[in-house]
Amino acid sequence: MSGIEAVGLVLGLWPIVMNLVEAYKAGRGGSSVKALRMSIVVQEKIFKQSIQKLLQGDEKLSDKDKVGLVNGDDAFAAIWTQTEFINRLKKRLDDEMFEILNYKAEEIFKILKSLKKKIEKKDGESESLKALRLGLQNSEVKKNLAELKEHVSGLRTVLEASPNTTYVPQQKAALSPRPGHQRKTSGALRKKVFDDFHEALRSSFNCQCGRPHEASLRISDTLELVFPDDHASRTMSVGAGARPRSMTLGSQVSATLHTDVEEVENSSDIFRTTWSRSSPCSESSAASEHRAVSIIFNESHGVRNLIQISDLCQWVRGLRESPPSSPRNDYHGVLGPDGKRYTVAPRPHTGISPPTVMSMDDCLSSCDGAGLTRRVRLDLALNLASAIERFHPTSWIDMTWTWRNFSMIREDTAHRLCITKRFWSLEARRQTAVAAPASKFWRTLRHMDPMLIRLGFALIELAMGKRLSDLRAKMSGEDEPAEPESEWMKDLEDWNTANDLVEQNIIQDEVSLTYQQIVARCLKCEILEDTGVKLLRSGSQNFGDELDTFIVGPLRQYHADTWGVVSQMAAF
Repeated sequence: MSGIEAVGLVLGLWPIVMNLVEAYKAGRGGSSVKALRMSIVVQEKIFKQSIQKLLQGDEKLSDKDKVGLVNGDDAFAAIWTQTEFINRLKKRLDDEMFEILNYKAEEIFKILKSLKKKIEKKDGESESLKALRLGLQNSEVKKNLAELKEHVSGLRTVLEASPNTTYVPQQKAALSPRPGHQRKTSGALRKKVFDDFHEALRSSFNCQCGRPHEASLRISDTLELVFPDDHASRTMSVGAGARPRSMTLGSQVSATLHTDVEEVENSSDIFRTTWSRSSPCSESSAASEHRAVSIIFNESHGVRNLIQISDLCQWVRGLRESPPSSPRNDYHGVLGPDGKRYTVAPRPHTGISPPTVMSMDDCLSSCDGAGLTRRVRLDLALNLASAIERFHPTSWIDMTWTWRNFSMIREDTAHRLCITKRFWSLEARRQTAVAAPASKFWRTLRHMDPMLIRLGFALIELAMGKRLSDLRAKMSGEDEPAEPESEWMKDLEDWNTANDLVEQNIIQDEVSLTYQQIVARCLKCEILEDTGVKLLRSGSQNFGDELDTFIVGPLRQYHADTWGVVSQMAAF
C-alpha cells in the first residue's frame, strides 16, 4: 500500500470509526465519550479540508470527482490507486513533500485502525464488558488521539507552508461572504425597509373579512407581493356581484362577506407554532396550487396624481377580476400615509404560463411532494437558508416559523421560494386571538435557538422530500404517524427524529456529508472549530455573518461543487 492509497483508505475509514463512536455513545454516554467523539470530528474535518484543497490544483479531476474523493465514496476510491493520478500529484509536489504526504497518510491510517479495533465490540462481548475494556484502555485511546492530532496538524502545516507546491486555498471569489461592515450596513437598512413595508401592509386592510389575507413576499431586495387567486376569492371583502372600477379605489366597500367567527376560532392551524401539522399525509392528499397575481410596491414621496388605496383587500380583488385586456395603468395607486407611501402596480407577466403559488406546508405534506425533483428541493434549501439569513431580523420571519410561513411560486420551469404572511383586517384584529405561544418543548430548550433548529428540520425535509412525521413513521415501520398525546410532544418527536436521521447518516447517504454537517450545525446550534465550540444564536449581533459563513456559504459551495454553477433561483 502506497501513502497515496492510504489517503483514500483514511477517507473511507473516518465514517466507520465515527459510527462505532456513536454506537458506543448511545450505549454508555458520558462526557468522556462526547469528548472522544468531538476530538475525532475535529481531526476528520481538518484532514478532509487539507485533502480537498490539495486536490484543487488537479485540473484533470472534475468537481464531482473531487467531492467524491473527499467524502470517501467507494465509487471514487479507485482513483487513489491510478498511476496517472499519482504521477500528476508527484509533478505538483517535490520529492520531499510527496514523501511527507505518504508518511503522514500511512500513520493516520494506522491510528484510525487502532482506534477502530479498540472501540468496536468483540464477538460475544456484552456492553458492560466493552465499557470496562474501554475504561482500562483509556490511556491508550488518549495516546491515539494525541498522535492523530499531531499527524493531521502536521500534514496541514506542511501543505500550507511549502513554497514548492501549487496547493492554494480554494478560490471562492464569486461565492465569498460580503464584507462584514457592508453586510451590517445593508442588513440594518434592509430591516428598516422591510419592517416599514410590513407595518404599512398591516394598516392597509380596512375590510370586514373574518379570515386573514395571505400575501407572499418574493425573496429579493424588491418589494413584491404575490396574492393567491383562490384565497383572494374566498377572503376578499367585495361581494360576488360587485364590479370594482379603478375610479372607486379610494372608496370604502359597502358589500362584505360575513364570515362565521367560529370558523376563525376553530382554525387552529392558522395559529400553529408546532413544526408538524395536525393532519398527516395520506395517499389521496395533494398540494393545492393557485393562480397568482403579483404586485410591485415602490417607496414614494409626494405622489399626487395617483389614487389613494384605502383598502388593499378591495384593490387586489379588483385587479384579479379585471379582464386581461384592460389597461394595467388603471390599477396603479398609492398605499400608506403621507409619511411612508408606496406606489402600487401589477407586475407584467412575460412568461408562457401564468405564475402559480403553492404553500410549502401543503407541498411537503402531499403524498408525492408535489413532484419536486431532488435538484429543485436542494435549490429551495439554499433559497430558504438565504431567506433566513437576510430576513431573520425583520417582521417577516418569526422565531417560531413553520412551513406555513413559506410558499413556492412556479413560473414556467422555475421554482422560487417566498415568505408568506397573513394580514388581518383592522376589524378582525380587534376580535381575533393572537398566535399561540411556543410549545413547552421550545421553552425547555431555551439554551438552543428555535429559528435555527427549525431550519435544520426544513433542510432535512427538503433533502428527503417528506415531513419528519412521515419519516418517523417509515423508520418505525408504521403505516402512518402516530398522533402524539400533546402538542408539545410533536416538536419533541420531530427533534428526536431529526437527530436520529443525522446520527444514522441517512442525510449523508441521501445528499452528501457536507449537507449533513450543515443540518447538524442547525440542530445543535453550534460549530466545532479548532479553538473550541462556537454557539450560534439568532439574537447575536453577528448572526447574519455566522449564517453566511457556516450555513449559507457551505450550501452555496455544495451547489457549485455538485452542479458546477449555483442556479439563478437558488442564488437570487
